[in-house]
Amino acid sequence: MSIILGLRYWRIVFFFARVTLGIIFWDIFLRRIGLGALVRATRPRRLRQVAVPLSCAGDPPRRGDDQGGAVPLRAAGCVAA
Repeated sequence: MSIILGLRYWRIVFFFARVTLGIIFWDIFLRRIGLGALVRATRPRRLRQVAVPLSCAGDPPRRGDDQGGAVPLRAAGCVAA
């Protein structure tokens, strides 16, 4: 059981690290070197790609379905909506 929790923890940590580094690279670094138009043009698509794993679209999570942290977040988002 603790191995599953450890894997889930690291999957969540890597997901948010990837999102954070992507935002820093795109919205701070590229804007500062003069590519603000590219940053603004691609922002909706980039943020949508980040949000898709967290959305409640699609089939509801099944019992025993382990997808890292996405299943609890997806279920919580659907309940709140």
